[in-house]
Amino acid sequence: MAPHALDERLERARGRIALLRDADRSNPPYARLVFGAQEHGYELPGVATEQELESFEREHGVELPIDYRAWLARVSNGGAGPYYGLRALHDAVEERELMPQHHVVARDSEGNELARAGTSPRPVLDRPSQVGRPFPFDEPWSPLDEGFSLPDDTNPYDGSLVLADQGCGMLSLLVVSGPHRGEVWSDSTASEGGFSPEAPSFLDWVEAWLERALVEWVTKSAPRFPANGPLPGAVTEALPFVEAAAKAGHEESWAALAYLHARDGRTEQALAAAEEMARVAEAEPERRRAVLRAAIFRAAGDVDQWLAEADRGLAIEKGWASSRTALLRERVGAMRVKKHPGLDDAIEALAAHDVWSLDAQLDCARSRVRRGDVPGAIRRLDETLHQTGVMLRTPVERLENAFLPLIDSLDREGEPAAAAAVRAALEERQARAGR
Repeated sequence: MAPHALDERLERARGRIALLRDADRSNPPYARLVFGAQEHGYELPGVATEQELESFEREHGVELPIDYRAWLARVSNGGAGPYYGLRALHDAVEERELMPQHHVVARDSEGNELARAGTSPRPVLDRPSQVGRPFPFDEPWSPLDEGFSLPDDTNPYDGSLVLADQGCGMLSLLVVSGPHRGEVWSDSTASEGGFSPEAPSFLDWVEAWLERALVEWVTKSAPRFPANGPLPGAVTEALPFVEAAAKAGHEESWAALAYLHARDGRTEQALAAAEEMARVAEAEPERRRAVLRAAIFRAAGDVDQWLAEADRGLAIEKGWASSRTALLRERVGAMRVKKHPGLDDAIEALAAHDVWSLDAQLDCARSRVRRGDVPGAIRRLDETLHQTGVMLRTPVERLENAFLPLIDSLDREGEPAAAAAVRAALEERQARAGR
């Protein structure tokens, strides 16, 4: 690889990581949407020194592939990368004497066994793995292959470094010794798979991840983009990959394009993208098309069509809970703009369905307060304390999580009597919880 070409690829990858990092930080409630980002956070903690690299190569009797070595020396030694992130060089060496075996036993609350699962028998390895020995495979291999056909005095992890943990015991390995030096292979033996090529080189592997990550981030973020203002720079960088994925039949990319067109006022293009999404969708195409069309007409300001699409989708009985939630939210939004007489019933329906959403429960409680039913508002919060505060540890935390936002909103909206009643209910429950 020519030095200037390597330089360009390293800088482009570094720039895309920065765009994804900035995109996360620009939208904190929806950060870390890409698989693995919760672990690495798109951080690049620091580079390896030339002394560290030379010492590693001498110790293990290998010459690191040029693109991997350049990444360690000029981009980062560990941090942001595919799956759960790149391992630092000193963590990439794993001497393995056994192949991974996983066994899981599911039990009920009384300890009775409900189910058992695990990997099949593993071959016995002759010796621990060694980085300096040649990588043993020329083609995909699995321990489930008949006879466990490993050559004598061979370890399947010879000649490789662990680049990243894929999850569930699976790994990405960089071959550093033997005819396949420089390639990235996948080890999925922990999930009853095998060894197989994953990418022709380290940088190819990283670049493919970045393209996937940009698409994943846009497809998950597009429904949440604000109606106005600039979008994160990652959108522009991702758009060619999203368009290519859509043309290849990726339904979520068509949906993202529909949201982006709608946001830019290109209603006809957005509706066309929604039709393409429904055409290639593997599950509930009609309901999901209604979700998209409702969002498109919302962006266009066509309230009647917005409400009609939400109602049309809700009339389809079978489907995912998530699509029903989206349609109920669209119906509430349209009715609120229209000041529709059925708004309170729509709010109640959304709260009854979306029991995990604190926003939906608070909206329902406020609706009951507006109707003079303060006890009903308190009862609504009591009914959803656990679901809406599932990540909070103590009963007092869950109480405050549910009641304080309603009290604050009632104070702001000039409802002192209702706020006082809800505050008294909170204090009563706090006293009981503190016993």
